[in-house]
Amino acid sequence: MIRLLMPPVVLFVLSAAIMSAASERTEDIENSKSHPLVSRFPGYFISSYDEQEFSVHEFQIGEKRQRVEGKYWEWEYELGKGVKKAGPLQISRNYVNAITAKGGVKLHEVVDSSSGETTLRFTTNGRSIWVGLSLANGGDFYKMYIVEEGPMEQRVTFTAPELAKALEDRGGVSLNNVLFDTGTAKLRPESEKTLEILAEALKTMSNKTFEIRGHTDSSGNSATNRTLSGARAESVKAYLIGKHSFQANRIIASGAGDTEPVASNDTEEGRQLNRRVEVLLK
Repeated sequence: MIRLLMPPVVLFVLSAAIMSAASERTEDIENSKSHPLVSRFPGYFISSYDEQEFSVHEFQIGEKRQRVEGKYWEWEYELGKGVKKAGPLQISRNYVNAITAKGGVKLHEVVDSSSGETTLRFTTNGRSIWVGLSLANGGDFYKMYIVEEGPMEQRVTFTAPELAKALEDRGGVSLNNVLFDTGTAKLRPESEKTLEILAEALKTMSNKTFEIRGHTDSSGNSATNRTLSGARAESVKAYLIGKHSFQANRIIASGAGDTEPVASNDTEEGRQLNRRVEVLLK
């Protein structure tokens, strides 16, 4: 679960009548809740709700749609009983003002008196938070989508015997779920499970030497990417030596940077596949 350190975004209220009527709203559906950082427009209740640990939404930006993956929420908000209706532009502009006041950016806003779409993005705790609004029916209801951008937690993995066999059969495997803090060679805690399986597998191949090779996507400078990928390979080597007493001469650490992509760098899915650590038998 992502810890969110930024104070909640509070919507600017443009109408005192809406605020006073908010207490008359219909009850939210069972087991629903608002996002901890982005509140609803006053006077609206949750009529539909979905939350997923990892999913995807396509956010409108100009004439294109941007696919974003991470922790996902979807709400439909409906106008409460006896509440003065807010128009689509009023709702959209409240979110724009609130989020840009916190340092966020407006990426898209095409809204009229009946409907429209708005896309916003802000950053907290090093993570990009995407907010999408879909407004309809003159403001009687609106949908909000939020994605906290980030990689999926890998829960299906090789067992150590399977990993050892794959190395023997193929000569190498990619470990996409060995993760690092952004722009650094610091291993993230969620990498440990995979590294423990790797260590167990390599202990059964005591007569072999192997190479740990780091890779990046094409973002940033190529020379920097090569240096970073090499430093990440060295971090994996240091983990195996320090925690499992592997002999240093059995492990070669190298960095290929962005020179050996396995997918297109034009999409986030492709870039994620290119950010990987390989283990190769020598």
